[in-house]
Amino acid sequence: MHTPRTRSLWTVTVVVSFMLAGSFLSVKPAMAASDLASTSVSAPSSASLGSTISVVHVTMNLSTNTCLSSSSKFFLCTNTVAYSSGLRNTQAVPAITGPGSVQETNISFIIPTNITVGTYHVIVICGFGVTDPNLSNNTNSTTTINITH
Repeated sequence: MHTPRTRSLWTVTVVVSFMLAGSFLSVKPAMAASDLASTSVSAPSSASLGSTISVVHVTMNLSTNTCLSSSSKFFLCTNTVAYSSGLRNTQAVPAITGPGSVQETNISFIIPTNITVGTYHVIVICGFGVTDPNLSNNTNSTTTINITH
C-alpha cells in the first residue's frame, strides 16, 4: 500500500536591483534596508574662485546590518538646500558594517570660476544606491565658506 507523503512548499523570492553604471548594467543583490546618516562634513572656511578645496565627510551606519557600498553627492550652494545645478561631485562610499560603524571619505573639487563671490555651503547627501527608509538623516552641510576672487 502506498503511504502519501506530505510535501512542504517553500517560496523563495529573490529581488535584484539594476543600476546603470556608465554604459554597463550591474546587478546588486537586494539587502535588508540600511539607515545611513551623514554625521559630519568639513571644508575650509574660505576659498577663491578656481581653487581646489578638500571636503571630509563621515557616513554612519545606524542599522543592524552591513550596508552595501553606496555613494554621496556633494553640492556647493548659497544656502543649505541642495539643488541640481550645485552638484559638484559624487563619491563612492565602501560597505559599512553593523551599527555605529563609520566610513570617512575625502573628496576634492574645484570652485567654479563662473559663480558669484560670496557665502556658500557644501551640502552632502549620503545613501545613494542603497535602500534607506530614513532619509531624514542623510543630509548635512558645512558652516559657511567665504568664496572670494
